[in-house]
Amino acid sequence: MTPQELYRRAVESTGEIVSGLRRDDLDKATPGTQWKVADVLDHLTGNAVDAGRRRTGVAQERAGGADPRQEYLRVAKVTTDEVTSAGEWAHPFEFGSIGEVPPETGLAVHSVDILVHGWDITRAIGSDTRIDEELAARALAIVSSYPDGPGLYGPGAPFATKLPVGEDAPVQDRLLAATGRDPKGVSA
Repeated sequence: MTPQELYRRAVESTGEIVSGLRRDDLDKATPGTQWKVADVLDHLTGNAVDAGRRRTGVAQERAGGADPRQEYLRVAKVTTDEVTSAGEWAHPFEFGSIGEVPPETGLAVHSVDILVHGWDITRAIGSDTRIDEELAARALAIVSSYPDGPGLYGPGAPFATKLPVGEDAPVQDRLLAATGRDPKGVSA
């Protein structure tokens, strides 16, 4: 699966979740974080704007005061069209202490973020929490390739502290633990 295909499928998966959200879901807390569902949507929308800017060199305008559900779906659609089209990237991605990474790597990291935050949202609203197994396996392979360098995991770092989980655990559980999420719903 190419990074572009992974991104498209991650956006579709989380988009289905976001499409089903009710207005009162926006104030629900996500597991183990200080973020509410609306905050997660704002984060995902910001990442989508950033990915599109890195692809085209131009940032999408965000609609101030827009419903965060509709704003995420709108921005994610435009960004998916941009990042899955052929052509050169305007800017590389940057990730904290790692520095610059190739566009395909940055896109893959964003895809993992989209998938696990989709899981966060489903946990917040008490909905189904299954990530497509093929997507979860690909996301786990990506997360497993992240270096264990200082400043990359833990409080204030780009990624939450990894949690222990058995090697024989289901792929979704291993993905969640690798991103600091307890498969039972508590995040680091």
